[in-house]
Amino acid sequence: MRLKLISPYCLMVALASVPTWNLANAGPESISETEIKHRAEISTLQRIEKDFDFDWNRYVTIEPNKLKIANVEAFIATLGDPVTLSLLDRQALGKIFYKLGTFYTHIERKSDLAIAKLSKADQLLSIPKDKAWIYNHLAYAYEQKFAASKNVIDKKRALDFTHKVIAVLYPGHRNQEVAFAYCVRGLIHNDAKDFDHAEKNYRLALHLYEKMPNGKDDQYARAKNRLAHIILDQTGREKEALTLLEEVKNYWQTSGKITHDPYAARNLLSLGEAYLKVGNAIHARREFENAILIYKNVYGQDNDMLAKPYQLLAAANQKIRALEQASLGEDQLTK
Repeated sequence: MRLKLISPYCLMVALASVPTWNLANAGPESISETEIKHRAEISTLQRIEKDFDFDWNRYVTIEPNKLKIANVEAFIATLGDPVTLSLLDRQALGKIFYKLGTFYTHIERKSDLAIAKLSKADQLLSIPKDKAWIYNHLAYAYEQKFAASKNVIDKKRALDFTHKVIAVLYPGHRNQEVAFAYCVRGLIHNDAKDFDHAEKNYRLALHLYEKMPNGKDDQYARAKNRLAHIILDQTGREKEALTLLEEVKNYWQTSGKITHDPYAARNLLSLGEAYLKVGNAIHARREFENAILIYKNVYGQDNDMLAKPYQLLAAANQKIRALEQASLGEDQLTK
C-alpha cells in the first residue's frame, strides 16, 4: 500500500479541523480550537518560508520555486493582520514577501507586483541588511518601470531607494549591498541614455567588489558584463567592450559554470554582439551557439528565453552568408 504525503500547505487546514472535544477534556491546560488553528498557522507559515527557498542570486532555485508560487500566494492570502502574528512569524512572512518580490522582479519582470510585495516586506523586516536588499530591489523594480515608461517619477523613486542604501544605511561602507545599489544606479542612467553616469556607477560598483574579500563573484561578473554592454552601445569603443567581455567569459570558464549558468549565457550573447559589431560574424556565431546550448540545458528546448539567442544567431548566419556570397563573386570576377 502506498502512503500519500500531505502537502505542508494543507497541514494548517488539517490541524484546524481537529474536533474541539479532542482537547476539551485535557484538563486546566487545554486550549481552544481558535488557538489550535492560530498555532497551526504559525507553524505552517515558518515551514512555508523555509520550503519556498527562491534566491534571486542562485539560478538553480528558479524552476523548483515556480511551482510553489501559486500555493504560497494562496496561503498568505488567508492570513489576517500581521500585527496578530508572533515576531518570528512576522519575520517569516516578511521573508516570503521579499522572495516573492525578487521573483517577480528578476524572473517575471512584473515590476508593479514586485513593488507591492517588497513594500510589505519593508513593513515587516527591520534588520539593516534586510532593509538594504529590500530597497535595492525596490530600486530595481522602479528601474524596470522607468525603462518601459520613461516616467521621471519612476526614475526618481529608483534613485531614492539606492540613496537609502548608499547614504542612509551604509554610508562609507564597502559591501555587496552598496555595490549592488551602484549597479542599479548604472542601469537607471543607462535607461536615460546618460552613458557617462551609467559607466561611472558601474565602475564604482566594480571597485567595491574588487576591494571586498572574495568580491570577484557572480555578481561582480554580471556587473562587468553590464558595463561592457554600456560601452558597446557607444560607437568606437567596441574593442574595449570585447576585452571586458572576454574577461567575464574567462570567469565563467574557470568557475565551472560555463555550460549551465544562464548568466554565463548572457555573457556569451553580449560577447557575440560585440563580435558582430567589429565584423567578426564567425566568432559571433560560435558564442551565440554556445549560449543557446546553455539556455537549453537550463530552460529546456522550447523556452521563450531562446527567442533572442536564435535571432542573434540568425543575424550572424546572415552576415556569414553575405560574406561568402561576396567572396564567391570576387572569385568569379578574377577568373
